Amino acid sequence: MLTLLLNDRISGHGQQRDYFPTKREWPYFPACLSVALWSLIVCFSMQQTWLVDLLCLLTAYAIAQSGFVFAQTSRKLNHPGLRWLLVCGAIVIATISGVRLQFFLWPVSVMTHEGWTVWIVVFLFLLVTILPSAIKTEVSRAASEQLKRAESAHAADRQLLEARLMALQGQIEPHFLFNTLATTRALLRQDPPLAESMLQHLIAYLQEAMPDMRAKTISVAQELKRAEAYLKIIQIRLPERLQFSIECNDEAQACEIPPLILMTLVENAIKHGVEPKISMTHVKISACCEDDLLHIIVADDGAGFQDELGNGIGLLNIQQRLDTMYGNRAELSLVSGLCGGVIASLRLPRLIDDQIKESKVE
Repeated sequence: MLTLLLNDRISGHGQQRDYFPTKREWPYFPACLSVALWSLIVCFSMQQTWLVDLLCLLTAYAIAQSGFVFAQTSRKLNHPGLRWLLVCGAIVIATISGVRLQFFLWPVSVMTHEGWTVWIVVFLFLLVTILPSAIKTEVSRAASEQLKRAESAHAADRQLLEARLMALQGQIEPHFLFNTLATTRALLRQDPPLAESMLQHLIAYLQEAMPDMRAKTISVAQELKRAEAYLKIIQIRLPERLQFSIECNDEAQACEIPPLILMTLVENAIKHGVEPKISMTHVKISACCEDDLLHIIVADDGAGFQDELGNGIGLLNIQQRLDTMYGNRAELSLVSGLCGGVIASLRLPRLIDDQIKESKVE
């Protein structure tokens, strides 16, 4: 009954630390100790066999239950096999301790029943009281962990969809198209070849801005094409204020990254680095592989840090998506450049298309 009460408290919590109260907070140890001491006193005063048996069972149960509690509260026992090993070991030790105590208080020579029956009774008692609760606890823990994984996957999908919708809204919003088309109309009178080039870049940008909504990753090469088309449009609109360069080897181009993350960094460089600065600004995009990591840098020598730069929704969305998809294996940092501007550095696990397909198969 005691174990089942504890188990009911277990099933209502999701975190490992909340499966059991701490040892100092567990209210049943003093009760068990009081009952055990009371039984011991009565046992020696009345010499009743059933009291010795009760003390034996209480002692064995206290040892087994302590091992069960420790297995569920210890932060180091994250694998279910280790927890089961500890619980089974506690049951064996509790059985031996309880029976030895029985033989010490009530020798075999004066027992009214066979000595081997004590071993069976104590062991079966512990199995009936501890094992069902241990099974229920592990099932509850497994269900809770599975629910957490499902919630994490759902959160990742939701954040990805929100990022895509936000990016599409930001990339193809009316004022961007209006400014681009207005510039194209003006160039048709002044420089028709440049106007045609502007339209070609706009078409390429719109094609690349409509990724497969079901894809969770996109190649670095595809993202760079989108960024290049976007920067060429801005460069035609602001010829005296923007220069850009892109450096990326074949190895890095084959890597897969979450869609729209690179574009968000590029758009931030234009919005916070190029547009506030009147003079020429250079934007540099580079990507390379470092062991098992992909390192992407978007640097500019523009206006530098502003109050709202670090609090943008786009950057916050990037950080949340990286945390959800990669945990602590991915890192996004923004620092001031030596010659002004901002350097956005992104490090994330290096994945290629074949590895992603294999992980999906597994």
